[in-house]
Amino acid sequence: ESSTGVISNGIGHLVKIDAPASSSTGRGLDSLPVIPDKFDLTVIDKTKDQFNTLRKLMARDDVTRIVNAC
Repeated sequence: ESSTGVISNGIGHLVKIDAPASSSTGRGLDSLPVIPDKFDLTVIDKTKDQFNTLRKLMARDDVTRIVNAC
């Protein structure tokens, strides 16, 4: 951390997309593609600590820009 920036890492995937309920898919080609109105995300247990660290950093008042440099 310096006066001009804060650097952290993501250590791989931090969240996963929750798939829509299987009851609404697989009933024929007319049901495809399945595109939900909203994509729900779930934090991955293995990387929960790093997710929480990044969330706290991003919520700081002095953080005005976020760069994902993966």
